Amino acid sequence: MDEESLPQDVTAEGSAPETVRERIIEAVVIEDEEVEYNALFWWEVESLVRTDVLQTLSWAEFVNRFKDQFCPKTAARQMKEDFLKLEQGNRTVWEYTEKFIEYSRFAEHYISSESRKVEMYIWGLKPWIREFVIAMNPTTFSLIVDAAEVTK
Repeated sequence: MDEESLPQDVTAEGSAPETVRERIIEAVVIEDEEVEYNALFWWEVESLVRTDVLQTLSWAEFVNRFKDQFCPKTAARQMKEDFLKLEQGNRTVWEYTEKFIEYSRFAEHYISSESRKVEMYIWGLKPWIREFVIAMNPTTFSLIVDAAEVTK
């Protein structure tokens, strides 16, 4: 597949991961090799058939098309509900962070700004970690995660 058939956002310099394959896999949580293969095949067909549309397709539009193709609405709805109920519980901070990121892909509306993402993350932490993190007053998601990690 040549880079000319990719959405501009996919081939933009400085974007990571760099390959389309990695970007496709990142678009949704894929733990099934058959689904991964089907997704890559879908992209190959799309890039051959719809070259005019794909030249101007943004990454966000690509992700939406991809999710429509490979993520049933009921599964996406369940992931959104799981995200809204997500708490650290018995998980480590790292495990909680991974789940938060995984589920947030299906609840983008709830984390549309950095401050909303920070707030959602904080309120899912264990109370004693939450208090510590709030006291540190970090303002970005990466700073919040770093502050929570310090509590180990």
